[in-house]
Formats: sequence, structure tokens, C-alpha cells
Amino acid sequence: VGRVLRWSTVIQETVRQGELEIHGGIYDITTGKVTFLGQHPRQRELLDIARSVTVRTGADAPMPAPEALLRLQKGNSRYVIGDVDHKIVDTKV
Repeated sequence: VGRVLRWSTVIQETVRQGELEIHGGIYDITTGKVTFLGQHPRQRELLDIARSVTVRTGADAPMPAPEALLRLQKGNSRYVIGDVDHKIVDTKV
């Protein structure tokens, strides 16, 4: 649920506008029952964070290779140590 709230702009906007609610659930494969967990406890925070994250696309101007490699290495380092929720957002991206 957290990943969807962070990365899907379409879902973010529909949740913000009150047109959609996202609730987590656990499916028990042995019984076929679903236990609903409700909304993400940090939903509001995740939606606020999502507004500040800039994503590069193919429509963006090319970035010099050394700069791109450095950004990739920094991102991978954060991922390896488990710091995936604290993105470094650069307005020059």
C-alpha cells in the first residue's frame, strides 16, 4: 500500500480528492479468507512526501554520464542500507 501511495500519481490524486480509498489486507491461502487491515497508518505523510518527489522520464533532457552514474550510486547505496524512504530530491533533476 505504501509503495502505491508513493509512486502512482493517478492513485495519489484520486485518494487526495476522496474518490478512492486504499485498504491493506492479508489473504490466507489455506482458508481463502481475507483479513482487512484498513488504510495505511502513514497515508497522509506518504501523500505529502509523494508531492515532493521528482521523477525523471524520457522526456527530460539528457544528463551527463558522470552525473547520472553518481546519482545512481548514491541511490543504490541508500537502498542497500535500507534507507529507501528518504529520497534525495534535487530540483535540478
